[in-house]
Amino acid sequence: MSFKKITCKDLDIIKKFVSMNNYYISDLTVGAIFMWKDFYGYEICYTNDYLIIKSDDGYLFPLGDYQKALDALKNNKITLIPEQYLSLFKNKEVEEIDFRKDYVYNAVDLAYLTDKKYDKKKDHIKNFNNLYPNYSFEIINKDNIKDIINEYSNLTRPVEKMAIYEANMALEMLKHYDKFNFIGMLLRVDKRVVAFTVGEILFDILHVHIEKANIEYKGVYQVINNLYSKYMLENYNIKYINRQDDAGFEGLRKAKRSYYPVTYYKKYFTK
Repeated sequence: MSFKKITCKDLDIIKKFVSMNNYYISDLTVGAIFMWKDFYGYEICYTNDYLIIKSDDGYLFPLGDYQKALDALKNNKITLIPEQYLSLFKNKEVEEIDFRKDYVYNAVDLAYLTDKKYDKKKDHIKNFNNLYPNYSFEIINKDNIKDIINEYSNLTRPVEKMAIYEANMALEMLKHYDKFNFIGMLLRVDKRVVAFTVGEILFDILHVHIEKANIEYKGVYQVINNLYSKYMLENYNIKYINRQDDAGFEGLRKAKRSYYPVTYYKKYFTK
């Protein structure tokens, strides 16, 4: 098999194969494959029937006709196996990748925050409304995306290697926004962009790929999360929101748990 590095020119073929399977997990979406292609050393090889992604740590669970692809891979290490496909590996030893499990929420919960357990989130949103009554939100398009890029350095200040990579790659993806099937939203205060978020819909799941905000604006993360969830639920009839994994970072884990996921999409690898 001949593998090649992923570029923007490969997005159409990746979109084609991603749309053929409902794997649930965020890693096998167009946005995530492109986002993490250099961090994990992704390369692709495809036929008319399937697409295989090679990483620094084995081969991702294939897209398209996964059975044909798995037959071609034979005894190679397979990683990021969705839980519902574990039966394919009953004769092999598999192990869960705990820090890579996706946090999944009912879209209705994040859109309306009706349960009492969300009272603190609603307090943050109320405080933001009081502090910044002139806020507004817009769907990201070719005209306003430049405002995000111009304000980007104030929306993300990463210090850890993985976070620095993600921030740089998110900016790169914004510059090629029209090549993805993304739906995004930006939040303004007095015309200044103070937050934005970007996601991708597959079947009835919204996969949130990017969320950045200027933390000088108190409550800004709670507001952009809530506005975006509500807009996507009411306009695209999504059922679930996948906010991806915590990558083993305690701060991310705490933040994601605070929204009370209804389930986790677990991932496994062959040993």
